[in-house]
Amino acid sequence: MRTRESALWELEEKQIHERHQLAKRQLKDEFLLRRHQMLVRHDKELDQIKRKNARKEEELAKCQALEKRSLPKRIRAEMKAREMMFRESLRISTAPAASEDERERLKKFQENEKRRYQAEQQRLATKHAKAREELKAAGEALLRELEQYQNEKRKALMNHESNKMKAVEERYSAELRDWRATLGQRKQAMEDEFNAQLEEQERQTASVPMPPPPEHEVPQHSSALHSSRTSLASSHYE
Repeated sequence: MRTRESALWELEEKQIHERHQLAKRQLKDEFLLRRHQMLVRHDKELDQIKRKNARKEEELAKCQALEKRSLPKRIRAEMKAREMMFRESLRISTAPAASEDERERLKKFQENEKRRYQAEQQRLATKHAKAREELKAAGEALLRELEQYQNEKRKALMNHESNKMKAVEERYSAELRDWRATLGQRKQAMEDEFNAQLEEQERQTASVPMPPPPEHEVPQHSSALHSSRTSLASSHYE
């Protein structure tokens, strides 16, 4: 009986442990899947931001290339118009005999226009470089912000997993503690039942009378004892 109960208790404890291990495996598998899904989602989000930044850079590059190509044409048209106006101004304000002075003033004007054209090119190049840097910085800031948000989500998931695993361990400890508490009571109840059965069996055995043996089956040593007792009695009376 005790061996059977002991085997039953071992089986119960083993089942509690196996349920605990199963709960841990299921929880780990659940969060493994959730982490994988989160990583896939984060990769897609990062890829979307990178593609968005790349499109913006491509669009900016196209706009800048168009503006850069159109600048010489615009500057030449302006220079031509300004030179024509300057020549007309010279013709009106300069005496016919001062052709040498007119050529000198025209040459100086053309040099100034050339420098103005170069300055305009430099201004446009600086403007384009600054625009590219600002766009790149904005894209990197957006990526950093997204990565920070994703790190916080991963940390929150890890904390959630830790809390869930802690709860599983606490439930297992509580179940095992309760089982062990009831086990002592069950052992005592089994001992009480066993002792009661043993006492009842002894009581039943003691209450059953032993039947006398038949006369023809009296042992020889009993006859000899009777003879001896008779002889002793006879000697006593003599």
